Amino acid sequence: MGLVLPSDSVFAASIVEEGIDEIGIKKGVVRRRASLRTADVGDIMWMKHLNEMYLPENYPMDFWRQTILKHPDLSFVCELPDGQLVGYVLGKLEYTYAPRPSASRLLRERQRRAEHGGQPLTVAYDRPRRKQLSEGKIMSLCVSRNFRGNGIGKQLLAASINAFDREAKADFVSLRVRQVTNPNAVALYKKMEFNVDEVVPNYYKDGESALVMTRDLR
Repeated sequence: MGLVLPSDSVFAASIVEEGIDEIGIKKGVVRRRASLRTADVGDIMWMKHLNEMYLPENYPMDFWRQTILKHPDLSFVCELPDGQLVGYVLGKLEYTYAPRPSASRLLRERQRRAEHGGQPLTVAYDRPRRKQLSEGKIMSLCVSRNFRGNGIGKQLLAASINAFDREAKADFVSLRVRQVTNPNAVALYKKMEFNVDEVVPNYYKDGESALVMTRDLR
């Protein structure tokens, strides 16, 4: 399933900034070196600030702290030479189970066996064995507006997938994204081999639905 870049990498980001001269305002392009590294608890204030500035879904301080302390290799930040953080991805590992057949499907199977002379199966015997899977969850990804369009989001996402694959040995990666108002993110995730598994109606506080997108690693 391989991507990717190493967990710690350096790349050049072309940043468009505005400068004032004698005539008026003009735009210039400044190249800066931006680096990716794993996040630590010292980054939480910056990460939380970006989250609250650009995303309507926010987490309490304790959630950030517990996530980074429990999963120290699964979150990343993009940092400029002056120490400014301009993007982050927050990740954690959870365990889930492979989907089992629905109750209606099990009922149909009982009826089919009974019709062919077999005994109806008991619930205990009929319940299939469920396989435990490790799920890498991308909880939040954000890039400062002034630094978008430089591939930072893609680099953060790639680093996250790489960590879930190589460090956490996750079976798959999942995330949720707004279905309608975040088309750029949806396009990026599809480009990075995520598929839409489910639509969750009214997932966000304002009533917008969420796309549950996943990418298999095993």
